[in-house]
Amino acid sequence: MTHKKLPISPELILSHYWAASAKPRLAVMYQSLNTLLDKIGNPEIKPNDFTIIERLLNSCARWFSLNISRAIIERTKKYQNLNFEDLTFLIALSYSYGVEMDPLYVEDMIEKYFSSKITGISEDDSLFTQLTSNTNGLLVCREQAVKLIALISGITEDKAHLLVRNLRKCDAEAHSFGNEFVKLGVLNGYEEFEVCKIWEFMDLRSQFLLDYDFSLALGWLLYQIEYLKTYYSYVMNGEIESFEKSFDITPIIDTIKQKHNITSF
Repeated sequence: MTHKKLPISPELILSHYWAASAKPRLAVMYQSLNTLLDKIGNPEIKPNDFTIIERLLNSCARWFSLNISRAIIERTKKYQNLNFEDLTFLIALSYSYGVEMDPLYVEDMIEKYFSSKITGISEDDSLFTQLTSNTNGLLVCREQAVKLIALISGITEDKAHLLVRNLRKCDAEAHSFGNEFVKLGVLNGYEEFEVCKIWEFMDLRSQFLLDYDFSLALGWLLYQIEYLKTYYSYVMNGEIESFEKSFDITPIIDTIKQKHNITSF
């Protein structure tokens, strides 16, 4: 019986395949992982396994963006019973543009996030409640901002998505939408003070918004890989050993030498 060749080897899945933008090529990685799962019989991967989450945190240097430090991770681990949503939040924070702009941003968000999770009390306005259940009442994600803008102003989510994207790019036209946003919000029955506060947040903090969907996908990918490494290590080791024995890079080397006129040794 012949097995379908993996688009990317298990070895590269485990070390991650990073694009020039420093974000992994998730679609390609998922294709490889799904092929591997099919090959080994699609073992059950149970969610919210604390051991797996702790292992991921312990090896964070391998998969977090470098924006988030070991010290921050160690501080995070003091909180008990971390779950997959917590992991997604931490990954999202590690890829936030705002981290480089304000180094204290990550620490502040982590403290607010877990404080709200433990106490059930959020500092943000109740208007956000329906949109922030996955982030313990914090309005911190791009997807949340898109839905909130559409909800208050009445514009479509597609237009709201473009608006948030352009705000993050510091586009002057997007920033000038503030007056129209307040006008539409008031017409839709919201208090002017609240609408102005929300726009001020969007206008000033747009570059700090987290990419939740990306982080959710990356988190589940990494969780599955770590789960396989932990509970099916014999299978993974066998796949990697098989790859190492069979993979031949000679054609690649020959092509490079030919293109660059390199003489063989």
